Amino acid sequence: MAHPRDRKPDVFLLAAHCLEKSSSEHGRNVRRISTPAIDTLMAYHWPGNVRELANVIERAVVVCDGSAAQLTLMNGFVAREEL
Repeated sequence: MAHPRDRKPDVFLLAAHCLEKSSSEHGRNVRRISTPAIDTLMAYHWPGNVRELANVIERAVVVCDGSAAQLTLMNGFVAREEL
């Protein structure tokens, strides 16, 4: 599996794909990732593979109570001190 850190330009596209997939699988209406959350995802060094990104997005979808996954929903999963 590829590491997102090696594919920084693709992180947004991968995150969008994971969001659509997770939203559908969990029957949620989460349609986008907030701009601050995207910035955090893009800046994160991603020590794991694409599954790590998918898991972060899935967790954000599951706990989201609106239509946009927020940075606050990802803080516990994407360590801010590693940005």
